[in-house]
Amino acid sequence: MRSLKAAGKWGALLALALAACDRNPAANADTTLLLEPDHLQLYVGESAPALGQLLRNGHDIPSEGIVYWSGNTSVATVSPTGLVTARLPGDTWVRARYGELLDSLVVTVLSDSRAELQVLDLIPGEVQAATQSGPITIRYVALDGYGRTRCTPYGFTTRMDPFILRASVVASETGCWFVVTPGAEGETWLVAAVQGLSDSVRVKVANGAYQVQFTDSTVISAQAGVPAPVSVRMLDPRGRPAAGQSVWFTASPGRLAQTTATTDSTGTATVLWTPPGVLAAGGGSGVISFRALFPTGAVAGDGRTVPLVGGAPARVEWFAGNDGRMPVGARSLVAALHNFLSVSAAGRDASGNQTQEAPGLTFVVLSGAAPGKTENRGNTCEQNLPDPNGMARYLACYASYRFLADSAGAVRVYAAFPGGPRDSLDVTFR
Repeated sequence: MRSLKAAGKWGALLALALAACDRNPAANADTTLLLEPDHLQLYVGESAPALGQLLRNGHDIPSEGIVYWSGNTSVATVSPTGLVTARLPGDTWVRARYGELLDSLVVTVLSDSRAELQVLDLIPGEVQAATQSGPITIRYVALDGYGRTRCTPYGFTTRMDPFILRASVVASETGCWFVVTPGAEGETWLVAAVQGLSDSVRVKVANGAYQVQFTDSTVISAQAGVPAPVSVRMLDPRGRPAAGQSVWFTASPGRLAQTTATTDSTGTATVLWTPPGVLAAGGGSGVISFRALFPTGAVAGDGRTVPLVGGAPARVEWFAGNDGRMPVGARSLVAALHNFLSVSAAGRDASGNQTQEAPGLTFVVLSGAAPGKTENRGNTCEQNLPDPNGMARYLACYASYRFLADSAGAVRVYAAFPGGPRDSLDVTFR
């Protein structure tokens, strides 16, 4: 800090002192607000605290709740905690309020040629932007005569074509930059000036919009009951991945592991879709769709119809018993006379999952008298309770025959999938 002085109010600053509130010792007889010192003298770029103090019956009390403001923020600013920062040469006042209590001090900002900006450089020399791309940043370097970085939004003036570009200057501990928002298509110069320095950057704005679409990895067909990825990719108007954007998904029939996803660093958002576990004869189809929210506030979406297929049967699985539910490990079995016997066949795919297709069943008498009664029970798909999405969850699709033998003999039951595996089961009645 170059200078910090506490002095009486000068005659030259009498007008400011009168404009500032006189010390107001109390809005009630017990509490007093004091702002110290009554005069701050700073060089451009320097800071010093304006100390607000609360006294009650002559004793300090906590000063939380004091509000500070500056009479001219181009000359000096004040933080919520009372830190005064000199911006440009001149005079102003800083005022404090606590309830109805007021006090003020005078601030004089002096010029220091080395403390003033000596270098202003906008980086880079040319910027490519696109309509609807949202705000972009243009960094600048600002150095004073001591070589210190001076990021300051105060005192800057800018010129540009307002139909093509809008700009504001931002300063923080992390760097100096302009925030510019592209408007219409065209080309303009952004000219910035401060403290007698100026620099410019050419900005070219082309037509552009965010794009979002299904990725190549998104399913073009799905197997019943098997989770499948659904992915979309979002690009900004300059063709770069748009990360951190929300996408909403829907699918019918079936269920989604989640309905909302956020794009990653590649601009991709993915959810898992599980089609229903059983399909009608000949398969079916589903519809997946999405809606994406762009940073501009616009919403876009798309949908896709996906063919659904059951798992291809790889082998026949046999069941038998009074209800046809007991698995049969061998390819033959013995059954008792005069008792009903149900024989069922289902399919398993290459992964061991039950297929959503039942085989065709036939039988022939091998020896002895034919069974007294036979009943073709056709194809059945068993199901248990619906899942939370309202889709029935199926256990198996199978074909069944029911026999009642009055005399000893044997039959052979054949099972066959169209274009797929065939198998047989021998049943001997004794």
